[in-house]
Amino acid sequence: MPTAPPTPSPHAAPDAQALRRWGAGLSTQDMAALLALGGYGKLGTAAQALDMAPASLSQRLKGIEQRLGAPLFKRSAAGMQANQLGELVLAQVRELAAPLDALAALTEGLRAGQAAPRITISCPGQVGEQWLQPLLLEFMARHPGLRTHLEYDNRWHDLNRTPVDLVFRQHRLFADEVLPPYAHVARRVLQRPQVLCAAAGYLAALPAPPATPADLAGLHCLDIKVDLARDWALPASDWRFRAAAARGKAAARTLVQQVPVRHSVNTAGALLQAVRAGLGVAVLPLDMVQPDLAAGRLQPLLPGYRLPSLDLYLIEPYVRAGPLQKQLVAFLLRRLRAITPA
Repeated sequence: MPTAPPTPSPHAAPDAQALRRWGAGLSTQDMAALLALGGYGKLGTAAQALDMAPASLSQRLKGIEQRLGAPLFKRSAAGMQANQLGELVLAQVRELAAPLDALAALTEGLRAGQAAPRITISCPGQVGEQWLQPLLLEFMARHPGLRTHLEYDNRWHDLNRTPVDLVFRQHRLFADEVLPPYAHVARRVLQRPQVLCAAAGYLAALPAPPATPADLAGLHCLDIKVDLARDWALPASDWRFRAAAARGKAAARTLVQQVPVRHSVNTAGALLQAVRAGLGVAVLPLDMVQPDLAAGRLQPLLPGYRLPSLDLYLIEPYVRAGPLQKQLVAFLLRRLRAITPA
């Protein structure tokens, strides 16, 4: 049977040019950033109010000003103050704040009314099996109506394009380094010291153990590569070191050593197996290799140099799937931050 024609909307069709103009304009996240900066006057305080990293907020403001073609704030040691153009933009944004807040409350209420919310989570496999899965099962036991899907994955999801509510990702960072800017809320939940190591049998076959990072260029190096479009095509990796004995500014000087990669995998567990098999040297979390180091199966290398820690971040969109996700995030942050890896 022929389908009935759709019932026309009682409202007038919006102007197509206006729709394109709105789509190319400021997003609600941009507006929230401007309101926070205009209201608090300090980058750090505004970022804290938005529950995001200061670097991410600074990057967002930079993007807004680049799209508008002019600065909106005066920067000084005392803080940030909107200039004349910034005040004009803020005045328009403030007028939109009330209806936008009403719309957000409506959508939050609709999500809260769902009978069985479902939260999807993406996490690296070793982190998921060792820490996240037990915590998730504990939380679900307290909330019988919650449905979840936990995906062990290392890929960099675009949360605007994939049906993932929470993403755990790891970054190798020194203590004074900041996380690259995300367009979402990103919180550090775990810091894992790393160690450069190799099997005792592999090292015994070498004329001498490596003394400096430059010596790694002549060894078989093993690494994690997770991005099929980018990482896998690279025959080498950049490993970063800092001199352990350095002080002051010299302590923050990072040495980048390009090493040839003989074998790469996309999980830390598989990388550990390759190191145990004597294929070469690798950088691994200390908590993973501690038993092998204690037993003498693996040996640490380059004791005169420091490595960045492997920092685990919890990343989520600004708009949550529902109130249970807020409770789950608070639970995971509290419990994961209480963990102290070896």
